[in-house]
Amino acid sequence: MSVYKPKGSPYFKADFQIDGRRFLISLKTSNKKEALLLERDLKLKALEEIKQQKATGNDPLTLDVACGRYWTEVGQHHSGAATTWRDMERLIGFFGKDRLLTSIRDGDVASLVAWRRAQTVKGHKPAKGEPVKLIAPATVNRSTTALLKALFTRARKTWRFVFPF
Repeated sequence: MSVYKPKGSPYFKADFQIDGRRFLISLKTSNKKEALLLERDLKLKALEEIKQQKATGNDPLTLDVACGRYWTEVGQHHSGAATTWRDMERLIGFFGKDRLLTSIRDGDVASLVAWRRAQTVKGHKPAKGEPVKLIAPATVNRSTTALLKALFTRARKTWRFVFPF
């Protein structure tokens, strides 16, 4: 059985193989029915990823892997390397480290920009009656869309990653 509860653990785990790839995932639930449903969803998602991998000829490229590779090849050599690092951490924090680059769509980017646009200037203490100072639109663009564009361009041109869209 591919769903089981390890000895001493309150949670079920899923353990299955698809096309020779093994998936061992904690389901973070102690309910057997819920665990079986989660496993079914995970199998469907894994099948879709493998299908996409075969179609594009690429291994799945997660945001974490892309940022790490970009940092090693380019980002650490920027004059503002600390800012580049912080912006990459912000992207990973917003999307999640396991998010596939191929799954980031226009609506996701719009949500990221709206989220970033609502942030305030660090260290600014407004006087009584003065509005809160939000970060500038140029800062929003540099810290979100410009970095995403750089990641996608590097993946496509240098790493020869083929995007299905």
